[in-house]
Amino acid sequence: MIRAVLWDNDGVLVDSEDVFFEVTRSAFARLGLDLTKELWATQYLGEGKGSREIAHSLGASPADIGPVMDDRNEQYRIALRCPPSIRPQVPETLATLSGRVRMGIVTGCHRDQLDLMHES
Repeated sequence: MIRAVLWDNDGVLVDSEDVFFEVTRSAFARLGLDLTKELWATQYLGEGKGSREIAHSLGASPADIGPVMDDRNEQYRIALRCPPSIRPQVPETLATLSGRVRMGIVTGCHRDQLDLMHES
């Protein structure tokens, strides 16, 4: 019997991955780096590397990475003021499971970003 479900937030509950990728791609461009969707899928989604680690591996100066990623995070917060859409069938699925199993959200994003996404 299933007693609990842990939901991944980005890409499963809400459609936020494209927004995050575009904001990150723009940040990488400011570092002089070309971040492709293929590289992003392999290193970030597949291997679990963080943006700072990927930027460093592509040759960005460690001194430049921190401020650019901090700015990227702020740009992402601004983008989230228009919350990403909820993925199809999520409200119905949550309603069906509500009260039957314990549920929680797991995510790699910052808490303030999660709160912005789920504010409404």
